[in-house]
Amino acid sequence: MKLNKLFPKIVAEFDGVCVDNIPAMIKEVEELSSYGTKRNSTLNVESSHRSIQTIHRLPPFKPLAKEALSNATKFLSEYGYTNQLPHLYISNMWFNISEKGDYLFPHTHPGSLLSGAYYLDTDESHYIYFYDMYRNLTESPSFPNDLNTDTYPMPCTQGMMYLFHSDFVHAVPRQEADARKIVISFNLSFENLKSMH
Repeated sequence: MKLNKLFPKIVAEFDGVCVDNIPAMIKEVEELSSYGTKRNSTLNVESSHRSIQTIHRLPPFKPLAKEALSNATKFLSEYGYTNQLPHLYISNMWFNISEKGDYLFPHTHPGSLLSGAYYLDTDESHYIYFYDMYRNLTESPSFPNDLNTDTYPMPCTQGMMYLFHSDFVHAVPRQEADARKIVISFNLSFENLKSMH
């Protein structure tokens, strides 16, 4: 028997990103959070998503923004986006701070091509979950494996960056550990997309 795995869902993983800049970025996040963060029905964490979405323009985050663009270029090259790559840009970047009991509902990032998560401060118990929301199994399998799973956890490790298509459903389960997590989230798009056709 031959199993053909069609239409794979990809999460690109980059380890050890901007580790020398982490202390400065944490300090900046702590200062920015004093201006106010907000929660909503999807973001059950302290988030700058509604108040500050341009942290990539601030000096402590510029090296991270540069790495995000570089890594996204590598990722999209694998997909064949060669002509569009000079038009790639970060459309927004914000931070989330979560503590014990906080969580994110399953969601996507509409209006962008790629999304990313970068971990500044984490605990070994912290994970991000990716979901196959279109799985239609009428009968549950006797045992889980890579072919039948509809949920895939990935660890949130300090200095780790994940990139994925913005329509890939993801979430963060309720944090059980009494440990803070700081994640930088961002979206990337192509400028002047219509003029490239």
